[in-house]
Amino acid sequence: MSQKIPSNLNECFSELRRILTRRQLEEFKKNNPMFYHHGFGTWIRNNWIYGPGRNGSKLAQYFNDLGIFHPDDMSCIILTSFWRHLHKMPIRLERQTEMYKQWWEHTKRNPPYEREKVEDSLAAKILSYLTVGGVLIGIGVPSYLLTALIYGFYPFG
Repeated sequence: MSQKIPSNLNECFSELRRILTRRQLEEFKKNNPMFYHHGFGTWIRNNWIYGPGRNGSKLAQYFNDLGIFHPDDMSCIILTSFWRHLHKMPIRLERQTEMYKQWWEHTKRNPPYEREKVEDSLAAKILSYLTVGGVLIGIGVPSYLLTALIYGFYPFG
């Protein structure tokens, strides 16, 4: 099966629907999208984001234009957005990108030993982005950002 490297989020959705089997789509839909960060997310980063020769792809440029520069953030946004798309939920792309931008601003302003003081308020803000009707749902959260806290609250297991 030939591979097309998407150049934007909508093309990602089309390509994911093309390459995943019906069973894989149903499994993905049932699970927390962050469950796929290290497996399928790695595949997305290696095949779609880094691009040929690791020079970056049009998809990486699309995210760069949105102010997203880390490949992990890009693949998390793709996985979260696709999960939301399958559930016919709003993608909230601007909200997702803003969360990552805030995280990187936070890391620039706060040395590691001071981050704990700020992360409690940041965690509350992130959790508010993850809530729909009082239930936490999938939205891309950097794996290095409060992973235990976030995963502990996800209802997906």
